[in-house]
Amino acid sequence: WARLDDVPFSKLRGGQPRLLPFLVAANPVNYGKASKLSCVEAIAATLMIVGLPQRAEQLLSKFTWGLNFLRLNAELFEAYVDCEDSAAVVAAQDRLMAQWQVERDAPTYELPPSGSEDSGEESGDEGA
Repeated sequence: WARLDDVPFSKLRGGQPRLLPFLVAANPVNYGKASKLSCVEAIAATLMIVGLPQRAEQLLSKFTWGLNFLRLNAELFEAYVDCEDSAAVVAAQDRLMAQWQVERDAPTYELPPSGSEDSGEESGDEGA
């Protein structure tokens, strides 16, 4: 660390970028934030996507919030695990995002009261 300034970062070559598809963090620092995974979440996500869910659970079980990561992203993992290659993963991600956008933009309807609030008036206590 003492010589960090001497490292020529601009000349270092990286390999292929390693990207995970859309996932939501469950760690306490970034809970609910898209694509802000901790290292353990990223490793567990990779294990889930390549079909090793028991290993992912084993890894995440060491953290109090760990298994919530799997629950929070269950629908996504179900879609990603069936993909044959990265193009299929991106297509699954795009399909889910489009589906969620449609659901979010769907009109909401105001429902009439259920009547449970009025039930006390009909019990015969009106004359008291």
